[in-house]
Amino acid sequence: MPPKKASVSGKAGGDEKKIVRKTIEFKKELLMKYESGVRVSDLAKEFSMANSTISKILKNKDDQRRGISSPPIFNCDETGLVWKKMPRRTYITQEEKSMPGYIPTKDRFTLLLCGNASGDCKIKPLLIYHSENPRAFKANNIMKSKLPVMWRSNTKAWLTRQYFTEWVHEVFAPAVKRNLEEKKLLLCYLLVMDNAPALHPGLEDDLTDEFDFIKIKFLPPNTTPLLQPMNQQIITNLRNCITNSVSTILRGN
Repeated sequence: MPPKKASVSGKAGGDEKKIVRKTIEFKKELLMKYESGVRVSDLAKEFSMANSTISKILKNKDDQRRGISSPPIFNCDETGLVWKKMPRRTYITQEEKSMPGYIPTKDRFTLLLCGNASGDCKIKPLLIYHSENPRAFKANNIMKSKLPVMWRSNTKAWLTRQYFTEWVHEVFAPAVKRNLEEKKLLLCYLLVMDNAPALHPGLEDDLTDEFDFIKIKFLPPNTTPLLQPMNQQIITNLRNCITNSVSTILRGN
């Protein structure tokens, strides 16, 4: 008769403790349960760990929260939207189109969008239009400071380095700083953006000392369709939403 194999269990009856890896997912689950009211002794029984081990993890919960939170990485990108344009196929004859005074209706603006990697911090957009005070604003007594966007203007409705720097100082940096302080995270974050010639060289030098913890990284040239996070359906969905809203307003619904 062959000899019996030695038992590999640490205790008879298979009462050995489970080996729990202290991964980020485990610590996140532990903190969530503790903050919801679960006692340390109950957590120790659930995870088959000593009370002292659970207490040690919870004692450094602020440091743990910094490790399990979403990385402070933000991404921004601009898009142009022609919101008022005549359709290509109209009842206007070719002769009318070729007349010297014919100018088709075309109105556009540029919108700069920004958000963080986890999607829980959306920054107020920057909107550039060709008019500083449109007639609709004057007629309805609209205050630009109350708008959900930062309003700027130039003749071509283009994003410039000056407007981008103003947006960073007045909107982006203060909003991100508040977000990081609420989460008790370190004041250090990364802004990823495309390789725009007007913004690329020495952009960090334009930032004041108050916001010197902002680090800016540019994507390689000609990689926006593949690597730009804002181009992964975010801008497209927003453009569709704006188009549908304008169409609804024009129909009077």
